[in-house]
Amino acid sequence: MLAVYLHANNDRVGVIFICGLALLALALASACGGEAPPREPLDAIWEEYMQKGIFVIMSFDEGKPDISIEKPPVSVDPKAEEVTYSTLMTHPILVMRLGDGFFRNGGWVLRGGLLRRISDGTSTIELYGKEVIRRFPYFHFPFHRDVPQESGYEIFLLRRDPDGIAVVLRKWTIQPKDVIQERRNYPKVKILFDYERAAHTATITITGLKRIFRERVELSTGR
Repeated sequence: MLAVYLHANNDRVGVIFICGLALLALALASACGGEAPPREPLDAIWEEYMQKGIFVIMSFDEGKPDISIEKPPVSVDPKAEEVTYSTLMTHPILVMRLGDGFFRNGGWVLRGGLLRRISDGTSTIELYGKEVIRRFPYFHFPFHRDVPQESGYEIFLLRRDPDGIAVVLRKWTIQPKDVIQERRNYPKVKILFDYERAAHTATITITGLKRIFRERVELSTGR
């Protein structure tokens, strides 16, 4: 009788163990694969807030936006070398949607905001930076490992009229393959803005890339 009980109990343990392995394999397969969810709706929201000059922190839960901060433009200008991480910025725009994969931790994080703002006659010239983070679904073990993700960037040069209407003069896109991806997934990208009032030009310099990016723009034409 005892032998029958032990045999049945071992069979039960074996079944539970096999089911556990199967669930783990399913979770790992789901975490490591799959196509990226659509990003375009998040881009549209981010750029809408940029055009309005409003700063926001927004996340989506089951398709519904959860806005933790939303505030109108402020008069305080950003620092000369503003960081690109929205949690440290004075003028942040953060739009994120996670929920992809077995553990619902994959998705998109678009963070950045106003980097520089200068007066140019009656209007202002504004530089916005957006870090585009593709966070891949993952199995969170071991706990100390980096979250699997990659970062690209979009940079916008705007002219804003006194009535608040903004026109994009130039847009630059930096692909993830061109970014030096540091440990702990914190790329050391800096976006610098140099304004030459006499020449009416701006120079955009981006470091932290595999090749330093520098471009001069005539503000009257955006070229």
